[in-house]
Amino acid sequence: MAPADPWDARTVEWMTDSPPKPWNFDIVPTVHSIDEFWHRKYAEDPDSHRMRRIATAEEVLAHDPVDPASIHMPSPSWFPMFASLGLPIMAYGMIYKAYAGTVFGAIVLLGSLFAWTFEPSAAPHEDHDDHGHGPDGDGPDGHNSDGAAVDIDTVDTDTVDTDTVDIDTVGLAPVGASV
Repeated sequence: MAPADPWDARTVEWMTDSPPKPWNFDIVPTVHSIDEFWHRKYAEDPDSHRMRRIATAEEVLAHDPVDPASIHMPSPSWFPMFASLGLPIMAYGMIYKAYAGTVFGAIVLLGSLFAWTFEPSAAPHEDHDDHGHGPDGDGPDGHNSDGAAVDIDTVDTDTVDTDTVDIDTVGLAPVGASV
């Protein structure tokens, strides 16, 4: 595990933790220059026109802690691996003039990319860890963010337009409320 900024780095990739979290940045950095991290640590002295340190790496990287449950990570997918298998099949077919193999590789590649576009970006709710949330609401005590008790079994689903409302949000409505 490397310490924060061991080489007085210049670029953004050194602005994350070591080892990096699966999501890299808690807060996405706003980049104004190619050497953004370095420019956050150094500034030009107006009198001497020399660069001087204005902050350490730890000061630049300090921020309020972020709840990991608030960061959405996409579900894992097999389709990128299947798509990548299509490329060597295509290459083999072209190198050895086995054009049927080239066509098969192209079908594998394009079919995997096509299927990947229709894969949901998040696994169904039952496949997700609840990240410390209560069983019925978004709070650890089974209450929603308004403090109202939530009972998923009694929410009137006939009043919910599932074309415009994420079905997972139905469980967050107070009992008897129409969404």
